[in-house]
Formats: sequence, structure tokens, C-alpha cells
Amino acid sequence: MRTEAVQTVDGKSVVFIPQRSEPNTYAIREIEIGGETGGYTKVLSGLALGDKIVTKGSFALKTQLLKGDIGSDDQ
Repeated sequence: MRTEAVQTVDGKSVVFIPQRSEPNTYAIREIEIGGETGGYTKVLSGLALGDKIVTKGSFALKTQLLKGDIGSDDQ
């Protein structure tokens, strides 16, 4: 996955998952990552093939999360 999609929250690597049921809402998914090469990060666990994630704008979502503006963990 593109490295820009991965954010760190409370020391954990996370990505944001768009929610199909409600537009403009996102779930947080903790992932385990491996190495990074050429702007891409290897995901070891936490995502399934075909999961959609936020790439552009993930830092803005992290900022909203830290301000308490967006939701809870997807797990």
C-alpha cells in the first residue's frame, strides 16, 4: 500500500477505512507493517485483499481523530 496511507496513533500503525453505510465516515483499522520501498509499505496483517483505504487525506483524518472529531476503532 502507499506509505502515505499509514498513520501512527498512540504508537500503533493505522489506516482509515471509508464506511459504505454512511458517506464521509471512516473507521480506524490497526495494521502490522513490514518494510517500506519506493513509497510503498508492506502490510503484514490487519487488511484483507480488496479492503478500501484512504490514501490522500489520511493525515487530515488523523488530525480530526486526535481532535476528537471522528469515530472509533473498527475492531
